[in-house]
Order: sequence, then C-alpha cells, then structure tokens
Amino acid sequence: MGKERLYMGSFFDYFSIIYDPRQEGKVQHKLIDILFIAVAATVCRCDEWHEMEDWAFAKEEWLKQYLELPNGIPCGWMPKMTGRSLRV
Repeated sequence: MGKERLYMGSFFDYFSIIYDPRQEGKVQHKLIDILFIAVAATVCRCDEWHEMEDWAFAKEEWLKQYLELPNGIPCGWMPKMTGRSLRV
C-alpha cells in the first residue's frame, strides 16, 4: 500500500465520525463521499458549488478509486447539504 492510500485512509478515519442526520430512506449518496468530494474539489481551487460538481464529474474515474459512489456523482447536492446536514 503506497503513501497516497495511507493518507486517504486517514481522511476517512477522521471524517467517518461525523453524524449524518439525513433520513435513511431519502439518502442516495453517502455523506463521506460528499465530504471527500467537497474537500478534494476545494483543494483543487473550486470555490463555487457548481465548480465542485463539475470537478467531480471530470474526476469521476479517479474518485471511484477511493469512493463507492453507489448512485454515481451526487448532482445538485451541495446547496441542499449546506442548509441542512453540513450545518455546524
């Protein structure tokens, strides 16, 4: 296992403790997948929600190396998540 994989494991260990308040039957995308995409896109200088979504679609094959993405790339999720689940 390379250093990159070890670093990614640390991300998932750290962020997996975040409580997901969404209703189970209404969830299409895993919170950890959404958080990973948001952080990775931000590191890649995406400043707007639509930029993060565009980035995720462009990097889908790379993202699938680390994420399950059971329903593909989340689409239109950031504005919804900001108001509810990501509220601190």
